[in-house]
Amino acid sequence: MNDTVYLMDLFSACPLSEDRRAVFQQAKVLGADIDPEARRVEVRLFAPTYLSGAQLKALRDDIQASYGLEGLTFRCTFPETALPEADHRGSCVLGAGAAVKVMDGAVICHP
Repeated sequence: MNDTVYLMDLFSACPLSEDRRAVFQQAKVLGADIDPEARRVEVRLFAPTYLSGAQLKALRDDIQASYGLEGLTFRCTFPETALPEADHRGSCVLGAGAAVKVMDGAVICHP
């Protein structure tokens, strides 16, 4: 039995073009915290390739609009091999004061 949940399966009702959906197709959900009263969701992800802050912000905006969420935060982990792909001008986490650390061959982004 495969317990893997992919990001785009979690938010399957979000209308995205095939090109945009393909960018996020391999991102795996590691966990999520949901606050139904505040209509806020925090999703912890592992992506095999780097996802830029701009890509995540655009996806966040689309998902929030589709699901009527007040807040959506992505916390991302990438393999260390994805570092050369990173755009260091932006943050891989949506939020001020983000920090990035490398641990056990993975890049972990924290707000």
